[in-house]
Parts: sequence; C-alpha cells; structure tokens
Amino acid sequence: MHQQSGWSFLTGHARMLLVVARDPAACLCDIAAACHITERTVRGIVVGLEQAGCLSRERHGRRTRYTPRWTARGDKPVPGGRNRTGPSPAAPCTALPPS
Repeated sequence: MHQQSGWSFLTGHARMLLVVARDPAACLCDIAAACHITERTVRGIVVGLEQAGCLSRERHGRRTRYTPRWTARGDKPVPGGRNRTGPSPAAPCTALPPS
C-alpha cells in the first residue's frame, strides 16, 4: 500500500501561487485546504508574496481577489554560481506560470 511521505518538491509559496492562478477568487481557508497548510500560514505567505511583488490582492466587496504577478521583481542568480545580496530590477518572479 502506498503512503504519502509528507513532503513535496514545491514549497507552500509555490503551491499557493498555483492554487490562486487556478481560482483567483478562492478564500484563504480554501487556499489553505488545497495546499494542506494552515490558514495562518497562508496569511503569512500572502504577505511575503505581496512584499516580493509576486502577488497582488484587490478587494471586491467582502471578498478578496488574488492575482499572481509572473513578471515581478525577485532575486536572480548571477552567472558563475554566486548569489547577489539584493533584488534585481528586471528579474522575473520565481513562481511557476499557470498551465
């Protein structure tokens, strides 16, 4: 019998972006359930992704609509394998685009 191992190649951030890309009107509790993480964790991820420029949110009445920003700023590796200390002004968001 196959058992789930409890880990994934995708982070909670990536899973959340994929869920939001499929359903921008999903509420935080639905996103949490789809990602198998707590609603509190989703709130923290939303704040982090917003600050990184990878997610925008807009109020529509009592609901919030989330939109992934696939061309947001983010850290980009430097050729040669060394990492930069700050964000690159033209680097794409590291999130996966919707399929």
